[in-house]
Amino acid sequence: MGREVHTSNADDISFVSKVGGVQSLLGLASPIMQGRRRLAVAAMLGAATFGVLEAIQSVARADHSFAEPMSVYAAGPYGFVQTVAFLVLAVGSAAVCAAIASPHPRPPDWQVARGLIVVWSVGVSLAAAFRIDGSGSTAAQVHAAASMLSFLAVLAAMFFFTRATRQVPAWYSFGKVSSRLASVAALAFVVAGATQPSIVFGVAQRVFLGAVVAWLVAVGARSYVLARDGNIEKLRRALDAYNEGELTPLAELLDPAVSWHGVHGQGIRPCSDRTAVLATMHSRFESGFRLDDVHLTEAGDQVIVKFHSPKGVGDTKDPSFHNAFTFAGPQVVHIQDFSSAVPDTDVQVVP
Repeated sequence: MGREVHTSNADDISFVSKVGGVQSLLGLASPIMQGRRRLAVAAMLGAATFGVLEAIQSVARADHSFAEPMSVYAAGPYGFVQTVAFLVLAVGSAAVCAAIASPHPRPPDWQVARGLIVVWSVGVSLAAAFRIDGSGSTAAQVHAAASMLSFLAVLAAMFFFTRATRQVPAWYSFGKVSSRLASVAALAFVVAGATQPSIVFGVAQRVFLGAVVAWLVAVGARSYVLARDGNIEKLRRALDAYNEGELTPLAELLDPAVSWHGVHGQGIRPCSDRTAVLATMHSRFESGFRLDDVHLTEAGDQVIVKFHSPKGVGDTKDPSFHNAFTFAGPQVVHIQDFSSAVPDTDVQVVP
């Protein structure tokens, strides 16, 4: 028996069996999703811990001037705190890279951003290993070079990632957040570079790192949400939003090349991409079509939606419908309509 939302009766299970075969999921999330959730949590904890440790040191460390680079906190009696801060940030950043490894689709900008996050993580690790001491030693020079390289890498990663979100439906809504944080980080980076050494530099550097930390935490949080929710929960939210006239959650769920086939006689033209599907959904909503008494049943890579509508479609007078949403990873790649008013032998997919 498939995993269900709301009440499902014997007719639903029979229908699901005919459509695709019921796969027992036992209510358990897949090991892959569990792993991604753990990575997302590690990302958030690593970045947030760094932010907290830096905030505490900025207030409590009287042995260093606010106008100095934050890396100087590694020198002195509590220098180990800064080393720990660097290490947890490096681990958290690596976890971010792993947590976002498999979007659908996977645009080139996304892969570039992941590569730059790796460079950032390695640079932060080197900054932890080679301390700045103000003496011009080899260790200090390595630290300075690694810091500059990592700063440039993470800043570029933020912009590449922001651009990539426009091509990954599940991350559409994150684009604005990413763009704003990237812009703040870029401005702070320029100001810091132009005012060192000064109090303004100290503030700008902390703003820069604060924006980076906030971005890493936000990416981790979004990754966690996507890994936490199964297909059935994501589709439920998208359909609820549709009933309110909001199509954004549905747009984020649909693959760019999603197809939609209706039932012969319902007057629904086949759709071959996301734009056409959303246009049809919008048209349905504007004509008064709503989804009432919705039941969702998961069967393998499909989610079967049974619902009633107070307003029929096309020539169909029976208000009861089934839709089979087929997923490939986190995205819907095909939608097939079935009407309870049409006998099994008469169900025809519109070519």
